[in-house]
Amino acid sequence: MVFQIIEYNSGEYLQMVDLRYEVLRKPLKLTFTPEDLEKDKQDLLLISRYSPEGKITGCCILTPLNEHTIQLRQMAVADFMRGKGLGSELLNYAETTASERMFSYIYLHARETAIDFYKKNGYTIEGDRFIEVGIPHFEMIKKL
Repeated sequence: MVFQIIEYNSGEYLQMVDLRYEVLRKPLKLTFTPEDLEKDKQDLLLISRYSPEGKITGCCILTPLNEHTIQLRQMAVADFMRGKGLGSELLNYAETTASERMFSYIYLHARETAIDFYKKNGYTIEGDRFIEVGIPHFEMIKKL
């Protein structure tokens, strides 16, 4: 598997948006607005794929919150790759990327259905359950 950082508004970015839509938005009957996508402009856009030229199999975004903490968001793995360890590999790549940039913590909003995945990867719940995009979430954090 190849992991890399891509450029905003590139062809790869458009594939990433498609994957995020299919996995995260479409099941909730939501779309991306231009304002939603504009938020990605200054962020680190991470993808995975089988080969340097292959189809994108997973993605996530890292958004700096302050000098110590970066937020992981929009984590998505293609349906055909679920259950094969790609999510943990992609998460590890995101953590390494954040650590190399001198961040000490990764923070995220985890869907309630993903809590066990993040716990298995060393994240802890911070705070109470809340609703975001119409579904239950928890704030989670990990010290790098």
